[in-house]
Amino acid sequence: MTQICPICKKSKITPTYVHDKHSQFIDLYEISCTNCGNYQLSPEVVNLKIFENYSNDIYRLSAAIFKTMKQNEVIKLTVKSIPEIIKNTIRKIPLETIDDMLDYTSQNADSITDWITFSEKDVPRFILKDTKELYEYLLQIEKMGYWELKKYEPKKESIWKREVRLTIEGWKKIDDLRRLKIDSNQAFVAMWFKDSMDQYYREGIKPALEKTGFSPIINVKYFPHNDKIDDLIFAQIRKSGLLIAEFTGDRSAVYFEAGFAKGLNIPVIWLCKESDKDKLCFDTRQYNHIIWKDVANLKEQLINRIEATIPGHLAEQIHQ
Repeated sequence: MTQICPICKKSKITPTYVHDKHSQFIDLYEISCTNCGNYQLSPEVVNLKIFENYSNDIYRLSAAIFKTMKQNEVIKLTVKSIPEIIKNTIRKIPLETIDDMLDYTSQNADSITDWITFSEKDVPRFILKDTKELYEYLLQIEKMGYWELKKYEPKKESIWKREVRLTIEGWKKIDDLRRLKIDSNQAFVAMWFKDSMDQYYREGIKPALEKTGFSPIINVKYFPHNDKIDDLIFAQIRKSGLLIAEFTGDRSAVYFEAGFAKGLNIPVIWLCKESDKDKLCFDTRQYNHIIWKDVANLKEQLINRIEATIPGHLAEQIHQ
């Protein structure tokens, strides 16, 4: 039976039942929305009208669906998962969103003459509320001189679209952004803060980072500051050129910080002690983890992985 997508309330959908052996629910709705993407929805969410409780933040669900699809996975929306998904889908400040839009445009432009299309399907890409907000960003970036916005010519197409072309100033800005990411020698270390892990940080992770030209940042809760600890963590991750995610102990904060860094396109190196490898979350197992046995093995593997992930970083630091 054809319905309207309960999230975007625009596209027509035809839900189908699926049986998920790994879910506490017997049945889920499998939905394919041309606007939001593919997702699964528990009948309980529909029956209890859960979406009505999140009307101001429902756009974050579209963004989460989009991100999950990019990872070739399908997100499950349940009564329990929806508030967590909304909480963890974090909007960036405007200047960071502008940087992301410029970077996205440059990745899709093969020539200085190319016009790149933004459509309503890009709203979740940048965690925006609607096309009105997207259009405001397009206008503001034009005012900043980073691109031209083609004069709108109404067409019969039903989908909302606008076209932009990067200026020389825009390409300069993109070059500056890329240099900034490469030049950052700060590495944020996300790991389990337990006494038994201290040796592995001091004798394994820290010297490996320093040998490859990085300055590690760890345990920001001990920094003198006047901000919320979450804000300080986000600020330090944004300043980093690399994030080390050490999953021994299966700490939820490490998953969150690694996901935040991935969202900022900051390289993430995944680590786990061999004894804990079976505890790794299903959602991140597809990433190539360094599985280490002892502190010497950890240090050696991490040095090799950093050099493979960011080739030339050490040479650049020595040259400077």
